[in-house]
Amino acid sequence: RFAHNKKKFAKTLTRLRGMLLSTLLYAFYFIYLFICENTLDVLSCAKIRSEDGATETEAEYLTSDPNYVCWEEGSMQMRLVPLASIFVVVYIVGYPLIIG
Repeated sequence: RFAHNKKKFAKTLTRLRGMLLSTLLYAFYFIYLFICENTLDVLSCAKIRSEDGATETEAEYLTSDPNYVCWEEGSMQMRLVPLASIFVVVYIVGYPLIIG
């Protein structure tokens, strides 16, 4: 009787491990997308055009928050560019290569 319960417990444990692993991978997928989006936001800049499209600003602004000018010396965006570049290489490109 004990051996039967032990086998049943091992089978249940194996099934639970599989469920836990699939849940973690599913959650990691969404975390991965969130981190990718936030990392790339730091590098996403564009010039702002007027509503009629006739005039365009000289400076580029963050597309996620147009209050911040891009590529301005000493700005928060410039301080985040090196870190974002590392994340692009290591996490955005490297993680799928390791998993795949």
